[in-house]
Amino acid sequence: MQTDTDSQIDFQKETIKSLDAELKARTQVYERRKGEVNKCRDAIQQNKRANNQLKVASQRAAQKVDSLQVEIDNLQGDDGKLDGLRRDLEPAEEGLRLQEKNYGDSALEKSNLNAAATERKRTLDAVKERLAEFDTKMQKIQNKVRNHEQARKLALTQKNRAIEEFGFYQDTKEEAERTRATQNSVVVEYTEAALKICPRVSLEPGDTETSLSRIYETKKKQLDEARRRQGGTDEEIQQAAIDARTVFSAAVSNRKELEELLQLLKQSFMLRLEQYRAFQKWISARSRINFSYLLSERAFRGTLVIDHANKLLDVVVQPDDTNKSAKGRQTKTLSGGEKSFSSICLLLSLWEAMGAPLRCLDEFDVFMDDVNRDVSTRMIVSTSSPIRHAYVLTSNRYRLPASQSAGNSFLSLQKL
Repeated sequence: MQTDTDSQIDFQKETIKSLDAELKARTQVYERRKGEVNKCRDAIQQNKRANNQLKVASQRAAQKVDSLQVEIDNLQGDDGKLDGLRRDLEPAEEGLRLQEKNYGDSALEKSNLNAAATERKRTLDAVKERLAEFDTKMQKIQNKVRNHEQARKLALTQKNRAIEEFGFYQDTKEEAERTRATQNSVVVEYTEAALKICPRVSLEPGDTETSLSRIYETKKKQLDEARRRQGGTDEEIQQAAIDARTVFSAAVSNRKELEELLQLLKQSFMLRLEQYRAFQKWISARSRINFSYLLSERAFRGTLVIDHANKLLDVVVQPDDTNKSAKGRQTKTLSGGEKSFSSICLLLSLWEAMGAPLRCLDEFDVFMDDVNRDVSTRMIVSTSSPIRHAYVLTSNRYRLPASQSAGNSFLSLQKL
């Protein structure tokens, strides 16, 4: 008897599913018929308005006929005038028939114009989409132009700094030339004063070329030793000082430029970090909202606990809708079906943050009963409708109704 009861329950469930599918199909047919009825009502209203217009035109024509009949009665005695009026009546009747034909043609032309307007509306929508794409491209181009402007400002700053340094070195050169001229005049004055004080050294009578050569070599060795001790000649030391000062000035200038560049890079990094934090914030908020909304499909309550600083994610779920406490349960305390359903809700809420157009689930319903499997599968189908491709592998013979699986790009692969 228990087996018969289970079979009857399964049969009734299948019957309910088929009736639900038939109800949805009938509902869709009803909606289509309802739309057709509305269209027919609109056509009836248009026909009524046209009928009223024709009635008014008919009444006016009848009034005109009555007036003409009165004129005919008044003109019975004058046969020539009556014949002239009858001849005038024939072009008027021909004009009336022409106007009636034009009215029919105008109604047909109105239908054609409506069809043309619908086509133009589609064309306008396509142009608007292209305009949105062009706006996106224009925004990218503007960003590139802004980056080039910043690079140009840096280049101009370096150019102005180089011009200032060139002017400074030019002034330094002129100052050095003036100093050299002054020192030359001083050397000339000192030489003339020294000659006045002491004439040129005269040679001793015993001095020969050999003795003078020995003295010269000795003095030369002493001079070389003195230069060795001081590290070079005066000119070399002075040139080394000038070279060191040039290197130092270049290093100072380079360091200043690097500090300015570092400041710009820090500002750019902080701006990107701020945008990244805002992106994390909105993605987290959207995931929490989607998670709570998906849990409500089975009257569950729960939330996502996301800690970006410590890179932690926790799920809190309350499957008992009678428990009004805000504190939920950890995933370890949930049953297999509840844990699988919560995992599906978590996965679907996080799918919104993924950029991949291809997603795949493999045997997600292993620990689910029929109720959880039905709710989870329908929820995956409704969620994956805007996704380009989604593949779901189930572990049983569960099949979706034709009315749900035919309207989207969802593909169910069964392991039979």
